[in-house]
Amino acid sequence: MKVASIRLQNFKRFTDLQIVDIPESVKLVVLVGPNGCGKSSVLDGFIRWHRYNTGLGYLSDPEYFEKDRQQGSVEEGSVEVSLYGGQNATKDSLYVRTAYRNDADFSSSEITAQPSPIDNPRLHRSIEDDKTVSQNYQRLLLDSITSLYDQNNKTKEAQEICDELIGRIRTSMLNIFGDLSLNGIEEALGSGDGAGAFYFKKGNVTSYHYKNLSGGEKAAFDLILDMHIKSKYFPNAIYCIDEIEAHLHTKIQGTILREFARIVPDDSQLWVTTHSLGTLRAAQEIEAGKPGSVCVIDFDGVALDSETVLRPTTLDSVAWRKLLSIALDDLTELIVPEVLVICEGSLDSERNPVWDERVYRQIFCDKRPLVEFKSCGSKSDLERAATIASGISPGTHVLKLRDRDDLTPEHRTRLLEDDPNLRVLKRRSLESYLLDDEVLEALVSDRGTNEENAIDKLKQARNAAISRNGSAKGAVGPVYDAAKEVLGNTDGLGENRFQFSADVLAKLITQEMSIRQEIEAILDLP
Repeated sequence: MKVASIRLQNFKRFTDLQIVDIPESVKLVVLVGPNGCGKSSVLDGFIRWHRYNTGLGYLSDPEYFEKDRQQGSVEEGSVEVSLYGGQNATKDSLYVRTAYRNDADFSSSEITAQPSPIDNPRLHRSIEDDKTVSQNYQRLLLDSITSLYDQNNKTKEAQEICDELIGRIRTSMLNIFGDLSLNGIEEALGSGDGAGAFYFKKGNVTSYHYKNLSGGEKAAFDLILDMHIKSKYFPNAIYCIDEIEAHLHTKIQGTILREFARIVPDDSQLWVTTHSLGTLRAAQEIEAGKPGSVCVIDFDGVALDSETVLRPTTLDSVAWRKLLSIALDDLTELIVPEVLVICEGSLDSERNPVWDERVYRQIFCDKRPLVEFKSCGSKSDLERAATIASGISPGTHVLKLRDRDDLTPEHRTRLLEDDPNLRVLKRRSLESYLLDDEVLEALVSDRGTNEENAIDKLKQARNAAISRNGSAKGAVGPVYDAAKEVLGNTDGLGENRFQFSADVLAKLITQEMSIRQEIEAILDLP
C-alpha cells in the first residue's frame, strides 16, 4: 500500500495542509523539521482516516483533533488519503508506533490470548503510551503452540516455525548491535525467578535477562520484535513510526532505520518522523542504493494557519546546514559556522600543520562558532578549496584569506575589486602581526620578567632577522630563541617556533590591540 497524497483540514495544527506527488516507487518517507511543526500530526491524521474508513470507531476528541474547535468553532476536521492503485483503507492497512515506547520489565507465567492487532488497534492518538514487548512475548508463544496443531503446517514442525521467526529477530538484532542476539524462548511458563521473559546472548554472557538490557537496547528490540511479529498481520500497509530514534544512541539510529527498510513488507510504505542526523544519513544511503525509494517531506517553515502544499524532496537537495539545524536545533552553530575563512597553511608539514588556521583561530576564538578558519595549502589552492566548501555547506558564507606577500598596493586593490569574497592582508605575512610591538610588549608583561631591556632585546632580534630575510616569516625563530634567553621563565613557551607563535603569541592578541582591529577590518565579516 503506497500513499500518493494526504490532506489535513482543520486538523490538529493545520488549517489546510496537503502533501502531494509522492512517487509510487517510494518505500520510505522521512518527515523532518523542528519541534512543534506538525510531523506527528500527520501520523494522527493516518490514525483518524484509518479508523473512520474501516469501521473501527470514529475518534472524537475536539480539543485534540480539531484546530478550530480549540478556538470555539464547530467546524470538524477532515483527513483525506489517496492511495495508489485505487486502494481503499482496510483494517490491516495501518501500523503505528508512537514515540512513547518503554517496557522496562515483564514476566509471564501463563499464556493469555491477545486481541488481534487488526480488529483491535490499541492506539487512538500519537501521544499514547505504546508498550508492546510483553504482548508480543505472548503472541510468540501462542503462534508457536498454534502451529503445532495447524493442519496447514504438516510439512513443518512447530519448533521449526518458531525457530524461523526467532531467527529473523536474532538476525535483525545482530545487524543493529553486532554483539546482542536473542536466544530461544527459555522457561516460557516457569514460576521461578526470571521465568517467562526474553533472554539474550551478549558478549560472553549466554543468558542475559530482558530487564538488564539498556534503555536503547530495549527500545531497538521492542521495535524489531513488534515489526517481525506484526508483519504477518500487515503485509500491505502504511507503517508509521514517530521519532524512530527515541532512546537510541546516535550510532544505532541509522542502523535501525536501514533494518526497518529491509524488513518492512515490499508492498508497504514506511513513514518515520525524525530529528536524527544518523537517521537522515541512513536514509541518504538507502536512496543511493535504490534510487527513487526514499523521499523527504520538509516541514521547516510550514505555515500552520494558511493553505500549504508540500512536495517530496531528496536529501541531496536539502542544504546540509538545514539538515544539521533539523537534527541539532540550536547546536547547529557549533558545527556549521556562519562564516568559513579559507586561509593558507601547509596541510602535510610534520612540525607546523595548518599553522595559519591555528593562529587565526587563536586570535578570533571569541568569534567562534560564528567564524571558522581552515587551511587549504598554498594561496594557489584557495579558489578550489572555497568552491568545495561552498558546495558542502551552501548556507555558510565562504571567504578566502591570503598574505599580501610581494603584491603592490595597486595590485592588491585590483584583486579585491575583482573578487568580493577575497581578503588580502595589508602586511606581507601573518608573522608581521604576531611580531608586532604590541604583541612583544604583551609577552614581556605576561611573563613578568626582571630582565632589563627585555622588550628591546626581543625587538632587536626581530629587526635583525627581518633585515637578513626581507620579511617577518624568518623572524619567528630568532625571536623565539631570544625569548628563551631574556624572559627567564621559559615554561610554556613551546617546543619550537611554530608552537611559540601559534599557541603563545597569537593568544596574547586581544580585541583592544590595533593589530587585531586591523585584521578584523580586513576580514570585513558579513
